[in-house]
Amino acid sequence: MDVLFVGANGTFSFAALQALLRSSHRVIGVVTPDPNAGQLLPVLSADHTIITLSWAHHLPLWGLGDAPPAEVIAVACFPKRLPASFLQKARRAAVNIHPSRLPHYRGPAPLFWQLRDGVAPLGVTLHHLASELDTGDIVSQTDVTLPEGVGGPEADALLAEAGAGLLARALDKGDFGSTPQPSEGSYQSWPGAADWQVPPEWPVQRAFNFMRGTEEWRQAYTLPTRERLLQVTHASHYTMGEVQPGASRPEPHGWAVGFADGWLHVS
Repeated sequence: MDVLFVGANGTFSFAALQALLRSSHRVIGVVTPDPNAGQLLPVLSADHTIITLSWAHHLPLWGLGDAPPAEVIAVACFPKRLPASFLQKARRAAVNIHPSRLPHYRGPAPLFWQLRDGVAPLGVTLHHLASELDTGDIVSQTDVTLPEGVGGPEADALLAEAGAGLLARALDKGDFGSTPQPSEGSYQSWPGAADWQVPPEWPVQRAFNFMRGTEEWRQAYTLPTRERLLQVTHASHYTMGEVQPGASRPEPHGWAVGFADGWLHVS
């Protein structure tokens, strides 16, 4: 089946396109946010982007207005709302890979919010595109268990590969069945300053996984302790044990901060 892939230059789009290229289906080209992407010179690059991946596989690159029709339009982490005129180019289905179990964690940063809330396992949904963001009928879903302390790019890759697997199975079967999303659900926008605070009442493993999984955002985390507000950027490890939440002690390369059931070691 012919597939037109739509994505951006991030780990999630790259991993999804890479997995789709390993399937038996034909990717006819790639749509990127940059309408001039097709005119970029194909220089050698170590960057893992959908542009360099497209060059490696001799795939044409288009902007939204230039892309041709296709049997299936497959989207993974595109930063713009896709107009109805573009989605109508899909003769069979226009679907999106979303890294959560919809209808929960709609919005532009679902991995951040699932890590912050301590969700385990995480989920991935293949769904039809609709006029409202992340509300289209569900094709299929699956769970993804992340390794402890995994970084954001690695988590994105695991979620994208799982989502590409859902897409490949739908393509293999030629079946893009539609199940309406349940009426309940949640939407979260981009995180604000308060969302980088890590409460000491959390289980220490939750705090560790949240910090490790969002570190590439390069935002300082605020850890409230009994003596001070600590501003840190990295969690190295944690140790379980009885401790008073909010306790803190200096260490050679940072601090140990008490959480509900252990010490988090940060710098």
